[in-house]
Amino acid sequence: MKQLSSLEFVILSLVAECPVHGYQIEQMIENRGMRSWTDIGFSSIYHVLRKLQLAGILTSQSESSGDRPARNVFSLTTTGGDLLHTEVLDRLSTPRPHSVDFDLALSCLPVLSNAEIISGLGEYHAALSIQIIEVQHKQQFQANQLEAHVKTLFDHNLQAMNSELAWVSTFLVQMENQMENDPKDLLKLFYSPSAKEPQILDIPPMNFLMIDGHGDPNTNVEYQSAVSALYTLSYTLKFELKKASGTPEYKVFPLQGLWWAEDMNSFITGDKSAWDWTMMIAQPAWITHQQIEQACKKAAAKVAAPTLQQVRFETYEEGTVVQLLHIGPYSAEGPNIARIHGYAIQHGYALSGKHHEIYLSDPRRSAPEKLKTIIRQPIRKIGV
Repeated sequence: MKQLSSLEFVILSLVAECPVHGYQIEQMIENRGMRSWTDIGFSSIYHVLRKLQLAGILTSQSESSGDRPARNVFSLTTTGGDLLHTEVLDRLSTPRPHSVDFDLALSCLPVLSNAEIISGLGEYHAALSIQIIEVQHKQQFQANQLEAHVKTLFDHNLQAMNSELAWVSTFLVQMENQMENDPKDLLKLFYSPSAKEPQILDIPPMNFLMIDGHGDPNTNVEYQSAVSALYTLSYTLKFELKKASGTPEYKVFPLQGLWWAEDMNSFITGDKSAWDWTMMIAQPAWITHQQIEQACKKAAAKVAAPTLQQVRFETYEEGTVVQLLHIGPYSAEGPNIARIHGYAIQHGYALSGKHHEIYLSDPRRSAPEKLKTIIRQPIRKIGV
């Protein structure tokens, strides 16, 4: 028989530990976190077992237990034992390339925009982080039961995964530093989540015009004045900069809001009069405080001075978040908020920070059932 495939090698090595049936092999693969570095489907196990048996590498014996139907229990033949011995020595002594998929993608980076590269790497980083947590949990759960060679396997793969994660983190920082902070790129990168599946990603520090307030946004005059001030100042800044030569053209970012309450039960009961909020609009990274001050002077003719004086320009560092696109009225966000919270907890994160919404639609021009809103929640890894 020619050299074993990786799948054949894995199954053969597990059968070598003790006679087993197919479902036991599936359990061993799952318990040892082997799917983080192998591509083994449940149905593939039985296909490979039959193939190895036909090749004379495995033999099987039908066994029954209690009321359960009979199962084929597989063990190595002498030929199989000799082949495994040869394969282990060869693989242990000969370096081989890892999966080429990621490297092939790296070789074709010019096909993508910087925003797409960062988005893809961000998803890779988040998925790999989750895999590491899952493998660590499996290792810790079985810590007192692992044989020495299985512990070595866990340690090696965790080290490799953590090294890969560190490399991706460094490369992401390099790409973010290279990328012009263009609102078009940032809108595509951070403001285009799926409506079907929550997304975990890292949001870099960004500059915002911000204003704080309290009370029901539907009835509070203060809220309407705050939002009007943000838009007026953002568009005044854009048009004033457009007059200056050499200034990049850009689109104004969508309105965003941070929401919280001293008593968080008010979010459950819907008592909006008890809500606190910070409304904000992001600004390109190259905008300066001096340019903001000049725009404020221009906007003073349109915005009441007390409201304009409450607007501040500062950096907001949100960090790791989970987000989802909500389509429909604001009052129907509850189930999707629960989805992103559950998704984060399921993947080893705890909730932190303030509930965040990004309004992609204008409620004055869109029907309630067509409103698009990004719901976002800052999160942190459990134990960090």
